[in-house]
Formats: sequence, C-alpha cells, structure tokens
Amino acid sequence: MFSCVLVVVSAKASLEALTWSILCQLAIWSSLLLWPLYLLLSDSLLQGVGLRNLTGAYTACTQSPVFWKLLLIVPIACLLPDICYKVGRATIVRQWTGSKKKEVDELGVTADDIEELGEERVRARLNDESNVSIVLCCL
Repeated sequence: MFSCVLVVVSAKASLEALTWSILCQLAIWSSLLLWPLYLLLSDSLLQGVGLRNLTGAYTACTQSPVFWKLLLIVPIACLLPDICYKVGRATIVRQWTGSKKKEVDELGVTADDIEELGEERVRARLNDESNVSIVLCCL
C-alpha cells in the first residue's frame, strides 16, 4: 500500500511544482525508482537474518494482479479532484480574463494611461471602482 502512497505523493508534487528544476526531477524520479530496490534489498536481508515469515512479500505483491490494479486506481482516484480543479480553474480564469479584457478595451484605458496619469486619476476618469479593478487586473 505504501507504493500507492509513494506514487500519489510523487504525482501530487509534480502537479504542484511551479518550476521543474533538476533537483525536483531527481527527487521525484529517484524516490519512485529506489522504492522497489529498497523492497528487494530488505526482502533479501530479512531472509538472511532468519525472519522467514516476512520474506517473499515483495514477490507476492508484484505477482498479484490486485497490487497492480490498486497501483493504477488509487493514484487516479486521489489525483482526479486536483486535476479537475486545475483544469477548471485555468479554463474559468482564461474565459474571465478574456471577457474582462474586452471590457477594458471598450473603456479605452491602456497601461500607458495608468503609468502617465497614475492610478488615482484613472479612477477619477472612470468614475467606477469596479471598472478600475477590471483595468488593473487585465493590464
């Protein structure tokens, strides 16, 4: 079951990463690649120590179809809400800023106006607080 947790946490870290540096890639992929090696090593060490009732767990897990189905289903089930949220947020924000950009274009205010006149004069020119927030958001 920890294998599922490892896949979910690694995928979540990938989803939330703002930048993909070498260290980020190394941490995510090395944890995913080193986990099976650790299981194999610990399995063989337990056999060498004489704890025979704990040996073979890795082999038994990897040969079970339930293990592989869980390794596929659990990460999808855990990450689906995050993926839907990110896609929905990106779509809604893009649509909202696109419609607000049209409103700003209709108002005739540019970024140069704000730099030249200053924010207070643009507020006075527009005479509407909501329009100013739209202009500042879209420029």
